Amino acid sequence: MSLSNNNSNNSSCSVEGVSILASYNQDQAQILSTDALKFIATLQRTFNGTRKDLLEKRDRRQQEIDKGVLPDFLPETAHIRNDPNWKAAKPAPGLQDRRVEITGPVDRKMVINALNSDALTYMADFEDSTAPTWDNVLNGQINLRDAINGTISFTNPAGKKYQLKENPATLIVRPRGWHMLEKHILVDGEPMSASIFDFGLFFFHNAKNQIKNGLGPYFYLPKMESHLEARLWNDIFNASQDMLNIPRGTIRGTVLIETILAAFEMDEIIYELREHSSGLNCGRWDYIFSFIKKFRQYPQYVLPDRSDVSMTVPFMSAYVNLLIQTCHKRGVHAMGGMAAQIPIKNDAEANQVAMKKVRADKLREVTAGHDGTWVAHPDLVKIALEVFNEHMPQPNQLFKRREDVSVKQKDLLNIDFEGKITEHGIRDNIQIGLAYMESWLRGVGCVPIHHLMEDCATYEISRSQLWQWAHHQSVTAEGRKITGDYCLQVLDEETEHIKKELGSKYETSKYEAAKAAFSTNITGERYDDFVTTMLYDDILSIQSRKPRLRSPSQKKQVPELSVANLQQHYLGKQQVDWTNSLDQVVESTSEDLVLSKVFSETMGPSKVIPYYFRATENFDNEEVTIATLVTYNRFKVLSRLASHYKGPVSVAIHVNDDDTKQKILTDLHQLYEENEDLRRYVDLHLVVDKFDRQFNMWRNVAKFFARTDYIMMLDVDFYLCTDFRESLKKNPELMELLRSGRGAIVVPAFEYVDENDGEDWNDFPKNKKELLVDVGTERLDMFHRGWKRGHGSTNYGKWYKQTKPYKVTEYNYSYEPYVIFKKEGTPWCDERFVGYGANKAACLFEIFLAGIDYWVLPDDFLIHQTHHYPEDTRAKERTYNKKLYDYYREETCLRYARMMIAADEWETTKAANLKKECGRIRGFNDVIQKVAAEHNEL
Repeated sequence: MSLSNNNSNNSSCSVEGVSILASYNQDQAQILSTDALKFIATLQRTFNGTRKDLLEKRDRRQQEIDKGVLPDFLPETAHIRNDPNWKAAKPAPGLQDRRVEITGPVDRKMVINALNSDALTYMADFEDSTAPTWDNVLNGQINLRDAINGTISFTNPAGKKYQLKENPATLIVRPRGWHMLEKHILVDGEPMSASIFDFGLFFFHNAKNQIKNGLGPYFYLPKMESHLEARLWNDIFNASQDMLNIPRGTIRGTVLIETILAAFEMDEIIYELREHSSGLNCGRWDYIFSFIKKFRQYPQYVLPDRSDVSMTVPFMSAYVNLLIQTCHKRGVHAMGGMAAQIPIKNDAEANQVAMKKVRADKLREVTAGHDGTWVAHPDLVKIALEVFNEHMPQPNQLFKRREDVSVKQKDLLNIDFEGKITEHGIRDNIQIGLAYMESWLRGVGCVPIHHLMEDCATYEISRSQLWQWAHHQSVTAEGRKITGDYCLQVLDEETEHIKKELGSKYETSKYEAAKAAFSTNITGERYDDFVTTMLYDDILSIQSRKPRLRSPSQKKQVPELSVANLQQHYLGKQQVDWTNSLDQVVESTSEDLVLSKVFSETMGPSKVIPYYFRATENFDNEEVTIATLVTYNRFKVLSRLASHYKGPVSVAIHVNDDDTKQKILTDLHQLYEENEDLRRYVDLHLVVDKFDRQFNMWRNVAKFFARTDYIMMLDVDFYLCTDFRESLKKNPELMELLRSGRGAIVVPAFEYVDENDGEDWNDFPKNKKELLVDVGTERLDMFHRGWKRGHGSTNYGKWYKQTKPYKVTEYNYSYEPYVIFKKEGTPWCDERFVGYGANKAACLFEIFLAGIDYWVLPDDFLIHQTHHYPEDTRAKERTYNKKLYDYYREETCLRYARMMIAADEWETTKAANLKKECGRIRGFNDVIQKVAAEHNEL
């Protein structure tokens, strides 16, 4: 099947392994041509693995920073920094003089106006100033293609026509960053890198025409954190030029230095791109955002109101001076930052003040040695040109070597300057963040707010500052302690002001969704790396994506919120075959049953034989029983656990209901005969059925028959390196949390980076001091380090330094630690989760919603005893469990909210966890307000 140019709802694709999940029109089909798709698919298949590896390196680097390892210049690349002889490529045609660059999104009118402005170059932005809806990114490609071909025009609703003038500005394109995905298109079943998508389509369709026009394909490269990420871009540039028979070195890339880590690798970044480099740029707001994000656990790096964080404060001044020195040493442009002001047409005095600030900022840049600067509005081009023309009559200042500059690590981290945190600063961040996110959710990524043109960088710094202040409970200049609750209170107040201002228009806006999203990232608890990835799913055009709850004010009304109605989401006709570990089909069910409440019953009856072996030891009620589950191949590990723990263990043992059953039971009896500790400490309960991965049902069996007040939900493959029972006994506060049922205690889990190091448990560290040595030498790391969401909420960086128990404040719904909690009164594991994926996370999610907080022991830890998992059996189960978990979270949020409202607990602290976690669901707060109102009327 080929791409059709006359079907406005076509989402098919003739390229093998490539799937387009959204519709597109005839014009967009030209961008998504077969050859173009083959080109970007080749890039994706060749380079996406490296991209993902680099993103994992980012996570590991963040963990190191959290442990106290601050960034510094790399010793292994000192030879590159210290070699004065190497230079980057000479400026390409159209890039010799860049004294004023205008930036903006890729909508058609903006493209024409920017290219027609007196700016020398125009950065067409697919990143921070464009909300990446499917139409926005495809239409942006059309607009740039038409601009390059000289055919672009636009007529507004009033009939005014816009056309391209002669000698337009040089075009530079900014694709999205490495962290972003383009989920509307899959390559071999995996979402495409947004960077490769944006770059690849533009390069494929336009590179040769740009060369014919006497210029070339030029790019701005955003959000990089290391020279290795620049190396990946260089590899992509070379491969792309080779595929289209374009000489290497034709492409040029200017790198935005907008992360604190990249500031330490400027020489190396230029070096990696040297035949393609066209310089570096200062990205002010994203740089400050990165500074907060990377050092968010450090109270000494709390920043004041962003209005006080000027380009002249120590750490920003050092960054600017180092960038200029580095660029000029290597023969490339050092570009200044953005002037985001918008002319104030109805207030001449205010406009004069604003334009004076622009002039002063550009004067600072040109006298410092910058070769050009950015503006966001065409009316600012004249001011910026006047300043640069006066002080830089020649095309650039590459000859200014700035040999007076000497920047060290301490200079880039120096925040010793005057500044205050004020209530005005708090409200300003909330007003701007809320207004921007509302527009972004409507598909508009560049927004005028308070006479400034704001993009996504503004939102990021706004929510990050609020998070930082709340997390460290900073105090305002007015004497007010900033807490998460206070930030939410101000958010409520500012939202009410907006409601009054907008009147009936508020109902059709996105402010409620914006408020829900904003509220999750300003309390000092949960922190998402990028809002563009956190909320990307909200602007997808994929027809089959997960339905979300809508507020009653939206056009489509919410059905009655019952479990039965929610289950209608699950209906499907596909048959699912479930196999045991021998790959034998044991049950075939329809997909609707897979995702229904009765799923655990569809696997056939399970025979449970409690206390098949009963421990001879009598246990104190306040002992902690390890509740675990074991299959036949882990019997010896269970035996080792019993001998090491020497305390109560309640274990569900699965036995296949087939001809292997007798051998399993025989081996089990023999094991008990051989190990006295098994007989003394372990209560063993048989579960006999034909499916060997009903993990949550087994967990419930182990919990149900435990004979003490407290249990630890643990996988048998973990080695208990320390005695957490002694730690609990010595801490009356934690014991009281357990007794009251208000707390669950987390024991942090680790694994060996090299599996071979974890083969002998006798070599495992015996205390935290020994563990930290192994962590420091990178032998050990957090468990499932490649899946940070699973255990990251434990906050390992904090744990390494902590000496007292601490509360988990950045809960994530994928969190699945190993915990101790009270047996009675805590939720059971949902038995719909059969097989691998989300089963334990679902158990712990419900515990969290029930009002139970997680607390982390500071000196105790577990280490995973490595063994290989049957990955081939996991893929299908993970697929269905992930889908189930999405619905389960919504259902559980609604169920617990209704229970708490009915019990008059909604306004108590018991509901705090539920409000924070479930408030992220679109429409949840509105629905619950309606339920609460109905309850109050009874």
